[in-house]
Amino acid sequence: AKYPMFLKINMLHIGTAIALSGSIVFPSRFNLVFPSAYGETYVYNTFSGSHGILLDHWKDFFLGKGEVPWEDQNSLKECLEAGFVAFDKKSENSAVEEWLQRKNDSTEELYLVILTTYACNLKCTYCYEEGLENRGYMTYDMAWRLIDWVGARLDDVPFKRLIVTFYGGEPLLNPQVLLYLAKNLSNEAKIRRVSPEFDLLTNGVYLNEGFITELTRYGLD
Repeated sequence: AKYPMFLKINMLHIGTAIALSGSIVFPSRFNLVFPSAYGETYVYNTFSGSHGILLDHWKDFFLGKGEVPWEDQNSLKECLEAGFVAFDKKSENSAVEEWLQRKNDSTEELYLVILTTYACNLKCTYCYEEGLENRGYMTYDMAWRLIDWVGARLDDVPFKRLIVTFYGGEPLLNPQVLLYLAKNLSNEAKIRRVSPEFDLLTNGVYLNEGFITELTRYGLD
C-alpha cells in the first residue's frame, strides 16, 4: 500500500511511546525511516509494506523527538491505516502473531525467502545488513537440500502456489545457484500442479536481458 503522507530503508527503528489525551500512540516498531538526497524523509513499514514521504510536522514524532500532531486527524487516520502508528504495542505484536498463524495454516501458498548470498557489491547507507560479517554463498548442495525439502512440503500440503523471493545481500552475485534453484523449484511445483512464482530483490547492477528471460521462463513475476 502506498500513502501520500508517507519508501525504503535505514536502521533507525522507532519505538518511543507518547502518552497524550488518555491514549498511548507510538510509531510502529516495524518502521524504518531515512532521509533522501532531496531533503525529504521517507518511512517504510516492514510489516504492512506501506511507504511514503513524511510531512514536516510529523518528522519529530517519527524520529522520537516530539509528540504526535493530534490536530492533523486526516494524516493520523492514514498513519493508522498504513500501520505507521499504533495505539497498543501488544495489539501490534498480536497482529504479527495472527498473520504468521494464518500463513502457517493456509494452503493457498508456500512462501519462501531465499538468500543466495549475504555478499553485496554496493554499500548503501540505509542498508540494515551493514557490518554483517557473514558473506557466505549458498552452495549447490545447500540448494538441492532446499529443493528436496520443498518437494516434500508440497507433497504434504496441497498448496496452490509456490512463491519464492530471492534475496541477499545481492542475490545476483550467486547467479548460477539462483537459476538452479529457480529451475528445479519450478519443476517441483509444476509436476504437482502448483503454480510457481518468483520475485527478485536486486540492486540491478548485474541484471541483464538474458538473465531476466531465463528466470521469466521459470516463473519470474
